[in-house]
Amino acid sequence: MAVWDTYLYYLIKPDHEEPDLNIDPVWYPYEWFEILDHTIPKMWSFSHSAQSDENDLSLLWGYKEIVIDDEHEQGIMERNKKALEIFYRRKMEMDKEMEG
Repeated sequence: MAVWDTYLYYLIKPDHEEPDLNIDPVWYPYEWFEILDHTIPKMWSFSHSAQSDENDLSLLWGYKEIVIDDEHEQGIMERNKKALEIFYRRKMEMDKEMEG
């Protein structure tokens, strides 16, 4: 989850049967979703930028690499292989935790 320009987004990896629509993770506006489970994964961390302006990323919740490493989120958006490997590994860990 992230706040840019005072607006909340979720980083989602959509699963779709159509290969062209089964894309890598993308930031989506919060209002496209209904929260059914308000639980936050235990492995999540939080970060904020005290000097951000309205157009910058100001708040970030998620797995450690996306919160700690400023370049990791950019790597995901650029479809960097290493960044995506980390994303999918952390997603698998979170999915397993939330199932249990």
